Amino acid sequence: MKLIIALLLLIGATRVRAGELLDKVVAREIDSIASTSKPREPEQILAVGLERTTHHLNERPAYCVIFHRDRRVTYEGIKNVERIGKYEGYFSPQIFDRLADYVLKSGFFDLPGFFRRQTSDATAYVLCVRTEKGEKLVWDPNFPEYSNSTVWAVGELIDGLLSKTKLKKVKKSEEEKPTKQRTCTRE
Repeated sequence: MKLIIALLLLIGATRVRAGELLDKVVAREIDSIASTSKPREPEQILAVGLERTTHHLNERPAYCVIFHRDRRVTYEGIKNVERIGKYEGYFSPQIFDRLADYVLKSGFFDLPGFFRRQTSDATAYVLCVRTEKGEKLVWDPNFPEYSNSTVWAVGELIDGLLSKTKLKKVKKSEEEKPTKQRTCTRE
């Protein structure tokens, strides 16, 4: 993808055209990621994650959080957040059951994997839901101003649960080596 961006800049494409072309490439990549069939029961959902990303000039928060069925919460603060680095915590099983039930009933599994960019400075939300049969990813680069209402609602729900979860910093010896790319689907 970096090569495509560099080529677009070299040939003098306008910022808008470059953004549209980049969106098409990202959409193709998102669609190529294995998506799962819709589960029938909330119990089939194993994890629900949110990655909030922003470009380097933006002052909006960037982090990744995953709520797991086994009551674990994993969190990595990246930029413009109170907690920078890796954290973990626990929550009550009823909370995950309600989150999974909402995700299932909200129509999340019927959403496309990608939404077209409406603005250049919004925060991108990547929602991922892991089931027994695979993963479903939804990328919305328009949060919060122009985002899809289901993506917005699930993102806000996860943010609310995160704010009520007690997290503990992961010790340096327990942290894995830093990676260039973060995604809620990797742990």
